[in-house]
Amino acid sequence: MQVGATPPARTMRACAGERDPPTCAVGRVFGVRSRDRVRQIEEVAADLFYTVGYHGTGLREIAKAVGIQPASLYHHFANKQELLFSVLGRTMDDLLDGAQGVLDTESGTRQQLAGLVRHFIGLVSTRPREWVVGDVELRSLEPDNRAVLIQKRDRYQRCFEHVIERGVAEGIFSASDAKLSTYAILGMCNHISLWYRPGGARSIDDIAASYVKFALRLVGDNLADDYPA
Repeated sequence: MQVGATPPARTMRACAGERDPPTCAVGRVFGVRSRDRVRQIEEVAADLFYTVGYHGTGLREIAKAVGIQPASLYHHFANKQELLFSVLGRTMDDLLDGAQGVLDTESGTRQQLAGLVRHFIGLVSTRPREWVVGDVELRSLEPDNRAVLIQKRDRYQRCFEHVIERGVAEGIFSASDAKLSTYAILGMCNHISLWYRPGGARSIDDIAASYVKFALRLVGDNLADDYPA
């Protein structure tokens, strides 16, 4: 390991902190079937929030789309605010879990940044509606709920920042501002949710490989073009 390198586990603790309880179905304990139902409700709610907005969607419409009675919906979520918090929180939890996995399994700094980009794109491309809802409806969360998700979002962004900073210390990257570089990388990847469609001219793996090179160039990696697809 080169001077200035930080072991993956230490990097994750520094950027993400201790693992929080899942931000979903607050205060409830479910069996396997109930967890499946919760996920179904979240997916349906995300579709409706995406289509008509959080404020334009009622719990009765969600229950009808799921195929259950409104009273059954209240068994899983006390109100619509809790449901929105659960939808957005699951995405953030999955991001942090994915970052944990990348930083635990990839030993090289360049490989860690590539892995973070690939995982981010994987979530964006497979759950685009949840992603758009997260961007648009974060403002619809109550202050305490919004603060929880913003804290998690900031922790996730620090995963990228710490890897970039370490790359600069190792002489691999030459980015002058790790935070700004992180914003640029996440911004370009985030927009995939707006235009990517399965079955298009390029597969998501092909797109991710290109975006990895874009990210490496952005942080000043002179070997970016030689990074394997």
